[in-house]
Amino acid sequence: ESVRVDVELVGDDKNIPYTAALTAYRILQEGFANIRKHGGAKTCRLRIESLSDEVRVERSDDGAGFNADAARRKAETIGIFSMTERAKLAGGEFSIESQEGKGTRLTLSIPY
Repeated sequence: ESVRVDVELVGDDKNIPYTAALTAYRILQEGFANIRKHGGAKTCRLRIESLSDEVRVERSDDGAGFNADAARRKAETIGIFSMTERAKLAGGEFSIESQEGKGTRLTLSIPY
């Protein structure tokens, strides 16, 4: 089943260094895979903002959502763990907000 993705690019993405772009890509890759596996979203919004010293990314969807706090405590949620660790290794921050029946929002910032 397809998901409509609305993309908004702010700033000059040519300024984003390769390592920051690759980190953001890998985190988004996991986030989109989770839509396919678990979320059941029909639409998704992706906003990428290139600032002078960091890239900010927000991905939100209208999927099933889940209890994010409970998921963080479970050992088997390797996806959330890997997204968080990738951001930390790049010196950035990652957060996930979700509620059952209300979709999910991923927020990422990576300095450069």
